Amino acid sequence: MKKLLFSCLILFSFSSPLWALGPHEIILIANSRSDDSMHVANTYQHLRGVPEQNVIEVAVSMPSNGAPSIITHDVFTRDIWDPVTKEIEKRGLTGQILAWVYSCDLPTTIATDPQMSLMGITFLRNTVPESKVLRRGSYVSPLFAGPGRKKADVFGSQTFDLYKEWLGERMPIPSMMLGVTGKKGNTVKEILKCMNRGITSDYTAPSGNLYFVFIDDVRSRCREWQFERTAAELTAHGLRFVRLDREPGAAENVMGMFMGSRTVDPGRHQFLPGGIAEHLTSYAGAFHRPTQTKLTEWIRAGATASAGTVTEPLAFWAKFPHARLYAHYAAGCTVMESFYQSIKCPLQILIVGEPLASPWAERAELTINGVGVGDVSGYLNLSAETSERTRYGKFTYILDGNVIHQGNRLALDTRTLANGLHTLRVVAYRIGLVRNQVHQERSFRVRNLGDKSSSD
Repeated sequence: MKKLLFSCLILFSFSSPLWALGPHEIILIANSRSDDSMHVANTYQHLRGVPEQNVIEVAVSMPSNGAPSIITHDVFTRDIWDPVTKEIEKRGLTGQILAWVYSCDLPTTIATDPQMSLMGITFLRNTVPESKVLRRGSYVSPLFAGPGRKKADVFGSQTFDLYKEWLGERMPIPSMMLGVTGKKGNTVKEILKCMNRGITSDYTAPSGNLYFVFIDDVRSRCREWQFERTAAELTAHGLRFVRLDREPGAAENVMGMFMGSRTVDPGRHQFLPGGIAEHLTSYAGAFHRPTQTKLTEWIRAGATASAGTVTEPLAFWAKFPHARLYAHYAAGCTVMESFYQSIKCPLQILIVGEPLASPWAERAELTINGVGVGDVSGYLNLSAETSERTRYGKFTYILDGNVIHQGNRLALDTRTLANGLHTLRVVAYRIGLVRNQVHQERSFRVRNLGDKSSSD
């Protein structure tokens, strides 16, 4: 089936959506023991244009009968970490992968002391810090853009590729889950709807409202100090925001809901595509516990992403998103980049939703020149150009899933390729700290005389 579908794409030029973090820079992980996990991953791959090379299947046994979605560190290493990292290396993707995206029907929690989230153990590249670090939330993420206190310095919004250039081997692995199913989770239909709403939000520059709700609750008070400076940033971006002392009765055109409360009622609000909401409570990501509203209720209500801790975090604001989450988002970063720049200690947080949604990215188009209709042979003199020529300064050529060239011109000797089908993707990166990117993809057939090999 994959062979037939690919053949239909010969010499077809895919549309060129624009993101900050790009689909060729993620690994998409699906659980082969779950039809739902495979279906969600395959749908996401198609919708976001994730290269086939970037999709990895793992085999993880999930608990049944509503049991907690918790695995030991050893099981995580054996069933997820080792298979995924080995496949990345085997496929030659090590240098280009910036983040992991987990499908649904995968464990949410690692049985460390205290517990870590799937996001936390992935972020630290399968290392477990001392127990006191987890309890106190004293780990400081190198991606956190501040401030750590009211008058501390802040860093401007950036995309993951720039962090990777600066951090090198010290770059952690940010990750998100596309959805959580099972007890108190979402249905597959709800997960797919969330994904589609995230994609729909791209470069729409929405004019919806951001609600900052601060009530007389430690869950809310611990982050109240973050509002004033964030409000100034949001004003500079031209965003509309509202500060309230109670959850709104029925908010419309919601792009953000930032609050702290044991229980909330997300279903009464109306979210715009791309909206992010979370409510800082102990068990929003602990689905086996009957108390407290779960993060999945925000997804069910129409939010594109939400987050919550998998175990008791206490009222440490550092374990949750800072209010600047929305400032990073408004600067053009993706959902995932916005979350990780706003969480100081992301070791017990579970982040769920559409990771590449980017409502405030700027639209652009990319054209690949030098490959036309019909079979190709010999040298292809390729070049790429964008509709915003002065704003895009870096070009990357990716052939059959692997980076082969940096620069906007390439003389490709097709005699070094096997006869048959190949896929070329060119990515252009915008100049600046928030490097929005646009890509174009071409599939073509190589026919060099004298080469009997074929991948037909």
